[in-house]
Amino acid sequence: MKWAALLLLAFGIAPCAQATALTDTLDKLERQGRESPEPALKALEALKVSRPDDEFRRQVTKGLILAANGRAKEARALADALRQANPVPGDSDGQAAADMVLAQLAQVEAQPEATARLAQSGLARLQSACAQQAPTCGWRLRWQLEMLASGAARIRGLDHDAQQLADSALTIAQAHQDPYRQSLSTLSLAIQAMRVDELDAAEARLREARQWAERSQEPDMKVRVLMFTAELHQRRNDLPGVQMHLREALALAQSAQLTRQTSNLWINLSDWALNAGRPQEAIRMLNQAHHGVRALNDRRLEATLHHNLGMARIALGQIAAGKREVEMGLALWEGSGAHDELAACLQEYSEALARVGDTSGALSAYHRERKLKREAMAADRETALASLHNRFERDAQKREIELQARENAVQRVRLDNHQARQRLWVWLAVLAGLIMVVLGLLVRRMRQAQQLLRRRQDDLRVQSEQDSLTGLANRRCLQRSLQAAQGSRGEYCGGLLLIDLDHFKRINDDYGHSGGDLVLKEVARRLSGLMGPGDVLGRWGGEEFAIHLNPAQPARGAQMAQAVLAAIGERPFELPTVSLTVTASVGFGAFPLSPDSLLIRWEQALNLADMALYLAKTQGRNQALGIRGLQVDGPEALADIEADFDDARRSGKVQLQAVAGPALHNPAHASQTPSPRLVEADGAVRPERAAVPSECPEPGHHGAESGESSRA
Repeated sequence: MKWAALLLLAFGIAPCAQATALTDTLDKLERQGRESPEPALKALEALKVSRPDDEFRRQVTKGLILAANGRAKEARALADALRQANPVPGDSDGQAAADMVLAQLAQVEAQPEATARLAQSGLARLQSACAQQAPTCGWRLRWQLEMLASGAARIRGLDHDAQQLADSALTIAQAHQDPYRQSLSTLSLAIQAMRVDELDAAEARLREARQWAERSQEPDMKVRVLMFTAELHQRRNDLPGVQMHLREALALAQSAQLTRQTSNLWINLSDWALNAGRPQEAIRMLNQAHHGVRALNDRRLEATLHHNLGMARIALGQIAAGKREVEMGLALWEGSGAHDELAACLQEYSEALARVGDTSGALSAYHRERKLKREAMAADRETALASLHNRFERDAQKREIELQARENAVQRVRLDNHQARQRLWVWLAVLAGLIMVVLGLLVRRMRQAQQLLRRRQDDLRVQSEQDSLTGLANRRCLQRSLQAAQGSRGEYCGGLLLIDLDHFKRINDDYGHSGGDLVLKEVARRLSGLMGPGDVLGRWGGEEFAIHLNPAQPARGAQMAQAVLAAIGERPFELPTVSLTVTASVGFGAFPLSPDSLLIRWEQALNLADMALYLAKTQGRNQALGIRGLQVDGPEALADIEADFDDARRSGKVQLQAVAGPALHNPAHASQTPSPRLVEADGAVRPERAAVPSECPEPGHHGAESGESSRA
């Protein structure tokens, strides 16, 4: 029946199709082709067209269907054919259409960098092709390209670009009164609002998207809105709301025979089951999704399916099988450029292995996650600096053009005066005086502009070495301080402390990132009061801080660790509505370590302190562990310790010094793992409620600085 309906739509036999324009028919076939590609492609081939531009549009629609279903070879061949096509008068050109098809394929293959590059290329080509055309030229193609570019920017953590592109796409859809595109554009803005934790704004956008979805009468759009409404409930820790909306969406997708959405919903329900502690039920749901995912050739869905299946098996104690599934999912994500998804998977993987006692596996996954985050932060920093540099370059070029235009105007005045020299000597003298005044003002303005540019460059240098939230030194400044503390042989000399706030993710989950920001600022203020001459305090990233002690006094490490634990844990943190008791874990060391002949560079010192910190976290938190000495006889033995710190500790190769944190206010919790606590009005102390894990934030973003923990 479904094939027959598509064929009737293609031939124009159905009464409603008789009044539908060719472009609208192609739109419907393209949407149906995402769920049922073969019937849609057959209907598309059966569609009779006579004009070359209509045939061009049909080929574009075919390319989008092939790309959306991961049929890479066919999609690329069709894109090559489109590049050879002549531009369609008043619509678009073959180059832009080919870029759109390949961008759609890159999105399905989880390649956000390629998606962004191809979408931006298509927009540039389209703008050139439509420069002399009406404003409606190629509006559907432009909308599709902007939506692809917005999604890629969101995955890459470029929130500002993602917001601008989605806003532009919504403006196009509104101008042409297209309910389906208005609903999808509004949904994209809702997703972006959720990403930056503006949940009320996201809820308003979702209500608007649902209204447009009802008007479009497209089941696919209604299902999408319900899926992201479920995600909103998950961010609000409302598990019953998550299940209700996912079940409603699943019933609608199954009744409409939406294969892709049905598979996606089974995967989302498995995630809900894992969060609810039902791994066996999650496996059953993933088995429901398995066949559909393999048929869709969608790399993103397949990676998520393997990851969730592995997490469920690990939870059931099937560790080896679970690891294999998770690694298959990670292999699909690696190399895609989707750093957020990969980091989130690694964090969940590490925590799951730690829960079942696989310490070495958990540590390996943890280090992989930290390495990925460091690389992402470095890339984000370079992108931000390049963006600022380009902006200043554009401003400088604009000023140069303005100065050149003014100089040209002066030259024209001079030429006019030269022609009138014999007639207006007196006026020429007056005019020459005016010109000198104008030139003086121009020179003065130019000097002022140069001074302003130098001041802004100085401000930029300061900002690049200062954490924007706390005002402390940032990672870059701390690394430079550590490098400067190296001796003539390259050995690091000084005290080093790494500080990580315990259970900080719970604070963000329960009190929002604004609450987390207040805690981070107060921690920075308290720790600043402990610093002495020559000490450097900085924010290492997220909820981590680092202290580089004066190289002349490296033995202060234990004293400083005790002071840090007391400064953070002894007094509660006052938020607008509650008082929180927050503790920290510290890893520290005084370098050089014994034996004195051992050469430890600053990177190795940092790694040793980080492993001591991790050990402090795993052994109960609210404490500091310091490295007093190493039983090694050379660089190879030191490398062995770095490779398996826990084994080295047990075998006596590492001598540790433990510093206990302050006693918690409630003795009933003294033997439990410390966690943030609320102090009620009557003086009672209660633990925070558990939070449903949320997606990892994008590294380098302000929200990421203020929120998500890599060592909750």
